[in-house]
Amino acid sequence: MSDSSCAFAHSDCPTNLMRIGTLLYEISVPLSKLSNISTVNQGNSAMADSPENKHPPFSDLDSWKRIGNTVAFLLGSVFFLLWLCNGPMRPDPTRVLHGRTWVHVPPSTVEHLSPFAEWFLHTGCLIIGVALLGIAFINQVRRRKREEALESAAREERSARRVGDRLATSAIKNLGGRRKTGEKQDAVEIEVKGKKVKLPAMRCDTGTLILPNDHRFAGLTFDKVIGQSEAKFEIQEFLDFLKQPEKYEALKARTPRGVLMHGAHGVGKTLLARTLASLCGLPVIEIAGSEFTEMFVGVGASRVRQVFDDLDELVKVFGGAILFIDEFDAIARARGTSQGNGEQEATLNQLLKEMDGIVKRPRVFTIAATNRKDILDPAAIRPGRFDRDIEFFNPNCRDREALLGLYLPESIRAPGLNLRIAAKACPGASGAHVENIANEAKILTVRAGLSLVTQEILDEAVLKVTFGARRDGQRQILTPMEVDTVKVHEAGHALVYMRLARRAPLRFTMVPRGRSGGHVAYPEEFETLITRDHMKLRLAVLMGGAASTFKLRNGQEDSGISMDVKMATDLAIQMVTELGMSSLGKFNLASLQKAGLVSDEFRRQIADEVKALIAEGEKTAFAIVEDGVDDLKVLINAIDEHETLLAPDIEKLFDLPPCDVEGVDAIAAARK
Repeated sequence: MSDSSCAFAHSDCPTNLMRIGTLLYEISVPLSKLSNISTVNQGNSAMADSPENKHPPFSDLDSWKRIGNTVAFLLGSVFFLLWLCNGPMRPDPTRVLHGRTWVHVPPSTVEHLSPFAEWFLHTGCLIIGVALLGIAFINQVRRRKREEALESAAREERSARRVGDRLATSAIKNLGGRRKTGEKQDAVEIEVKGKKVKLPAMRCDTGTLILPNDHRFAGLTFDKVIGQSEAKFEIQEFLDFLKQPEKYEALKARTPRGVLMHGAHGVGKTLLARTLASLCGLPVIEIAGSEFTEMFVGVGASRVRQVFDDLDELVKVFGGAILFIDEFDAIARARGTSQGNGEQEATLNQLLKEMDGIVKRPRVFTIAATNRKDILDPAAIRPGRFDRDIEFFNPNCRDREALLGLYLPESIRAPGLNLRIAAKACPGASGAHVENIANEAKILTVRAGLSLVTQEILDEAVLKVTFGARRDGQRQILTPMEVDTVKVHEAGHALVYMRLARRAPLRFTMVPRGRSGGHVAYPEEFETLITRDHMKLRLAVLMGGAASTFKLRNGQEDSGISMDVKMATDLAIQMVTELGMSSLGKFNLASLQKAGLVSDEFRRQIADEVKALIAEGEKTAFAIVEDGVDDLKVLINAIDEHETLLAPDIEKLFDLPPCDVEGVDAIAAARK
């Protein structure tokens, strides 16, 4: 062994070994992390899980780079340790230990290395080690950044998958769809009429862009929209304006700039707008009125400007664009009222300016949908901004039957299923309610272990959606006296209806649903025009439960009539203040209040008239119950035997004319 190595072995040996051990430990931590780089990357994780692919595929360039990076780190660490041992940590060769004493020897007695060896051990190892470690470190940082980018892209993809139909095709995903505020969007390349066009990134950070031929709206046609024939005609004509403008330009006709769709909820406004978007061949920006406004002043007006800037860019590419604003009342409430605020009014002012300002946008069309046209600002819905005003109504009986046929195709219907029964049993139901009835029927069919929807199941679905789910547990907590009181109460409703309408009710049941312990259902012939006599009949029927309880329970009154009293009060108020069906004359209370023409004395007269209408209905109900006590007891005994009586059952009991509701006998036949 040489003197230098011997000197190294004997001088400060414990301290040097401690330094080397500490250094090796510090290096082993990143080395243990880097040991994983010889496995496959995340993109090939599924391949790595299989038994035949536990080792990295050496044909993969990325795997070779990782192996090379590991080798560079290990070699760099070796060269760096070699430099430490022969550089800063190298002991003095002229100082040796003799016995217990350190002595210095002449330098001439120390064996020297060649100049190249000295340079290599003192400087070369440092240069090579630092270079290899630097290369390994840089490669590791680059790889880590690539992995983070892949992880970020995977997270965004998972998030986009959860959002689902709110985003469109890949091009629209690049545009942002539901975008994050302030996030930079990239332009995308799309194909328009066989040519590739670069579509600029959208400026507005809200709303959803729907490009032509969007897969989410494929297959939508006006034939699949049931009912609303007048509204469909208006929308189809507007579509013809968009597709063939030259026909109207020849007569110098101005193309409608906007369409305002209003009416009850769940009647198909958004569905028709969706159908128009799928057929028009133009891009559509869909946005809710509430998305414009924020708590910060000026944000709403800025978003309006950005949306119309985006529309201008789309017009340059496609030759036209459509803006669809859902829940339009959230942004277009009448200005100067207590319902509005400064930020909302500033947003509305900007919207009005962009829609019909000095700078015209003849190829930008606006479609708005709302349930509250009565609170909209008159300037927002005037001609020039919205040239077409389309009102939607609840479907009639024929339309409800057609909707049920659409949602319940013949392949899942049991033989003899009559859809008109269900359509007649839910008067005033919207299209959304009818769809819910059909869906509940399918669920109940699965629950019953059947493969086809029967008449009894469809009838149960109508009852569940209209009155609520069965509460069979309610019977177990009611005392016999309470059950008997409910029977007397509901029998009173049925008796008053039979005497006044001269026909049987559709259903008299003791099955608890919702908040009621039972109910009586009546055929509803008046879905649009309701006469005064019919309103008075309803008031008397509502008071029938209180009259029968008072008669058969020796003047007893209970809380079971609370819902009847509320409904009767609301009906009487409507007759007096809206329909003009009272001795006070024909007037509308809301219009009088708006004009400031309602005095305290007039309010007292209205209250007296409401009380008089309810008292008249109560008097009629008490007279019928007093005269028909025997018939009332027959009804009670019959409902004791059968928990539900249908119209054919009641007709047989009292020899009444057949119910003219087509197919109602099928329910009784299905039950038996």
